[in-house]
Amino acid sequence: MNVKFIKGNLRNREKLKEVFETEDITAAIFGEPVKEKIDDKHQQLPINPYGKSKLMVEKILEDYDTAYSLKNVVLRYFNVSGSDKEGIIGEGHVPKTHLILLILQTANVKKREHKNILR
Repeated sequence: MNVKFIKGNLRNREKLKEVFETEDITAAIFGEPVKEKIDDKHQQLPINPYGKSKLMVEKILEDYDTAYSLKNVVLRYFNVSGSDKEGIIGEGHVPKTHLILLILQTANVKKREHKNILR
């Protein structure tokens, strides 16, 4: 057994883990949409290096799960903001269901009295 290789693999695995913990995944992996609403079953045909690199990260995550039982979750947050005011770009729902809008509305409703703790 080669201890040098084992140590190197463990170090590299730890580095990858750090990257995966903060890596963003986007809709760029899907390329040109073939239907109006993109879901995870949509074909993955990125059209630029950015999308290709994001897809590679997802494939590596799948491989690590298979090889090391390293469970992961891919969050696609490209649709969390809703639509523009005219409803041309993005989706609009009644009631509102998009994360960013709901957070902002909640923060606005629950305003607290400002207290200065530094005197």
